[in-house]
Amino acid sequence: MELLLVGKFPPIEGGVSTQTFWLARALARQGHGVHVVTNSSGIESSYRQCFFGTDHDILVGTDPSTRLDLRVTSEVPPQSYIP
Repeated sequence: MELLLVGKFPPIEGGVSTQTFWLARALARQGHGVHVVTNSSGIESSYRQCFFGTDHDILVGTDPSTRLDLRVTSEVPPQSYIP
């Protein structure tokens, strides 16, 4: 089954981001195609996790046995306002 998750995802800090990450990985390990859409590239640095070494590879699911596709939206210009 192909699934779409829209929400917070690392490198955004916090519990919701963590839960979405583990849910996406668990569903992908069960054989589902998981497509995650997030705005994590537009988050201020004070709300970002720090990555070291191959940490980023873990996010995108480099394990060939899982089907996890991470899509990041483009950043919103600083003059914009999104409520």
